[in-house]
Amino acid sequence: MRVHGAGGWAPEAQETLRRRTRRFASWTFGDEPPADAEVWVGSGFTAEHAARLPRLRAVVVPWAGPSRELVEQVRRVPGLTLHNLHHNADATAEMAVALLMAVAKSVVPRDRAMRQGDWGGRGRASSALLLHGSTALVLGYGAIGGRIARICRSMGMRVAAVRREARTGDPAWVHPVSRLPELLPTADALLCSLPLTSETEGLIGRREIGLLPERAIVVNVGRGPVFDEDAFFEALATGRLWGAGLDVWWRYPSGEPPQWPSRHPFHELENVVLTPHCGGWAEGIDEVRFRDLARLLRRLSAGERTANAVDPDRGY
Repeated sequence: MRVHGAGGWAPEAQETLRRRTRRFASWTFGDEPPADAEVWVGSGFTAEHAARLPRLRAVVVPWAGPSRELVEQVRRVPGLTLHNLHHNADATAEMAVALLMAVAKSVVPRDRAMRQGDWGGRGRASSALLLHGSTALVLGYGAIGGRIARICRSMGMRVAAVRREARTGDPAWVHPVSRLPELLPTADALLCSLPLTSETEGLIGRREIGLLPERAIVVNVGRGPVFDEDAFFEALATGRLWGAGLDVWWRYPSGEPPQWPSRHPFHELENVVLTPHCGGWAEGIDEVRFRDLARLLRRLSAGERTANAVDPDRGY
């Protein structure tokens, strides 16, 4: 199987991938794919590439959540399949729970005060929430959401989860998205791991935010535009919600800092913990990525179905 690694791949990464797949794949790397390429690995796939690569049968993005532009491009090519990786699902789920804990326990403002010699947060019950016995609603019960749910349950939280449609074998507490309006009022914490698709954009709007209990916590490690930017900021700025832990945003940097992740000053709110879309990264994560990518390519070479196939009509 002829595999092309598009874009910049470090020499060490190229060597690792060749070694892991030497029995079933030959590789090229760079901006110009050979005409006989069968699998494209990376981003940047265009209509021009599709026209020049008649043997291409699969596009693999080596991360979760392919862009909507890529999904649409693949959808236009008959017989071409799209795949992604969930190698960082554990890391992202851990980040979600870390953000949940940081917000619930007011870790950041307490840390900031202690660095100024201020012990004012000591003994103030009103500055922390007890998560044990509370309810977590996981929005998106996939590779990441399933892991978030397991961690929350291990902490003594009640868990409900929502996915596009319930599947055979799902736990009883996994519900179709149609039940979201009745589940939101039960959520002490809403944890989102949804991809961005035409169906998920704006899913949590002003009405849905209004259905959350007062002083609920929101954590988002999925995509920023799942939430209505204006209504979400207003609910946090007014204290309608307890707080939020956010690793994904509405705007991303395109130049020199400082660059803010929203048109609203989320960075000025004491009840928001901000991270720069880094939840999927951790020490050693590239080795996990290469391992999972090699496994996916082996299945493609054998003509087998992969667990990472993306439905172009749904976008995930």
